[in-house]
Amino acid sequence: MAAYTVRRIVLESYFILLIAAVFSLLAGFLLQENLERILRLAMLIALVPPINDMGGNIGCIVGARLATALHLGIIGSGRGRKHLRRNIWGSMISGVLSFGAAGAVLILLGPLGFPGWVAPVFFLAGIFQTIIATLVSVWLAFVAFREGLDPDNVVAPIITSVCDVSGVVSLLLAAKMLGL
Repeated sequence: MAAYTVRRIVLESYFILLIAAVFSLLAGFLLQENLERILRLAMLIALVPPINDMGGNIGCIVGARLATALHLGIIGSGRGRKHLRRNIWGSMISGVLSFGAAGAVLILLGPLGFPGWVAPVFFLAGIFQTIIATLVSVWLAFVAFREGLDPDNVVAPIITSVCDVSGVVSLLLAAKMLGL
């Protein structure tokens, strides 16, 4: 992989940031298209920022860890599969625990006016978001590295934007699966 230069960082990041902007716009369009349903379940709007943030964080963590392992040649070594498997499982467990804890907080906030359906919708959507964030981050890290790009310039901006879209979709899907 070529040395880090300002030129390289800008060239790699510019195109990636444009792609990320398109994904973020798509999230806005999804919200607009589902506005009637969202207004019926107005609390869904309050859940969009935390689910997007938490999913993006999980994806960025696993992406950064894999980028480091790829740069160091750990994944290309004999212990690479074990390292990859640990990172994937660690991210999945972190997601379940994080979204579970957030769901518990939402239950505790019930007396303040949070409807009873909020916690289960958020938790289920969080499971979807964790799976998507982890799988997309792993895929992006490997594709970027294989193509000679620095995964650190690719994974974080793309995964945060992917999670903007998948967070909205996950919330709507979870609400539908729970009969709302």
